[in-house]
Amino acid sequence: MQEKISPQNSGRVDYMDLFRAMGIICMVMGHIGFGDIFDKWSHAFHMPMFFFVSGFFYKERAVGVAEYTKKKAKSLLVPYAFFGGFHYLVYLRSACSLTPLLHLVWINTLDLPIAGALWFLTALFFTEVLYFILDRYNCKCLIVPLVLIGSLADQHLPSPLPWSLSPAFVGLGLYWAGNFVKRKEDKFAPLLNMRWWQIGGGDAV
Repeated sequence: MQEKISPQNSGRVDYMDLFRAMGIICMVMGHIGFGDIFDKWSHAFHMPMFFFVSGFFYKERAVGVAEYTKKKAKSLLVPYAFFGGFHYLVYLRSACSLTPLLHLVWINTLDLPIAGALWFLTALFFTEVLYFILDRYNCKCLIVPLVLIGSLADQHLPSPLPWSLSPAFVGLGLYWAGNFVKRKEDKFAPLLNMRWWQIGGGDAV
C-alpha cells in the first residue's frame, strides 16, 4: 500500500509543492496565450493560489513589527526595485520617458514592458505585513472589511490604489484561509492527500 503524503515524512510539504506547480503552469499558460476563455478561467484562481500557499507557510514569530517588515522588505521589495529598475533601463533603449519609472515607484509596473508580474511582490509584501500585524494584535476581524475594500476600491475610485494594495487586501482573505488549513492540517489531511484519480470518485489503490 502506497504511503500517504505527509509533511512529517519529509522536509517539504508535497501536496503544497504540487499545488504551487499547478499555479505556476496556469500562470505561464495564461501569459503565453491560450485564448480569452482560458485566460479568464486561469486568472480566476492561479494567482489567488499563491496567496493561499504563502498563508499556509505563515508562522508566528517572536519579533517586532519593524523587524518583520524589514525582513519582508528585503525579500520582496528589494527584488521588486532591482528587477523593475533593470527593466526600466531596458525600456530606455527604445524610448525615453520618466512615466514608467514614476509608476514603478508609486503605482506599480504599469507601462513598464516585461515587468508586469512584479506587481505580485508588492502585493504579497503588504499582505504578509498586514497579516502579521493583525495576528500579533488579535485583530483578524479586520480582514473581512479589508477584503471588501480591496474588492471594490479599483472599481469605484478614480485611480487604482498604489503598490497593488487592492490585491493585497483581497489576498489577506486567501492568506488567512491558507493559515487556517495549516492550523487544522490534521482535519484536512484526507483532502490534502487525495490522489488525482480520487477526485473523480475512484477508489484508492
